[in-house]
Amino acid sequence: MKFVADIMLGRLARWMRLLGFDVLYPDTSDDKELLKFAGERIILTRDKDLGKKKNVLLIKSVNVNEQLKQVVNELNLKISRPLSRCSVCNKILIEEEKKSVRNLVPERIYSSHNIFWRCPGCERIYWKGSHYDKIMDTVSRLKSK
Repeated sequence: MKFVADIMLGRLARWMRLLGFDVLYPDTSDDKELLKFAGERIILTRDKDLGKKKNVLLIKSVNVNEQLKQVVNELNLKISRPLSRCSVCNKILIEEEKKSVRNLVPERIYSSHNIFWRCPGCERIYWKGSHYDKIMDTVSRLKSK
């Protein structure tokens, strides 16, 4: 299942990507442009008028945790590949050999971690840092619902 998040749902788009879902986040507030851009994707929106259209899920809460619960529960989503996408540009991450990121991450990160991923789109480097436990706690809570 693929998604498009409207301009009001940037945090939700980022979290959905962290959960492993393909979520586009176009820079437009025009409903017609968004509908055209979405194609067959499900649109996630807080816009009540847009929420009446086909293939659109009207997000009720302003709280990102409640938004995630709503999307996962209402669409019966299975979270099977968390942390597999870039949270910024949505590309699928590629595992990198440790030595290839030596000059791309801080020395303390390089010396304390062994597994790294790179985004082929924006070239960001990822590792299981301090946010990893928070993300996995969120995944666990969503899976248990």
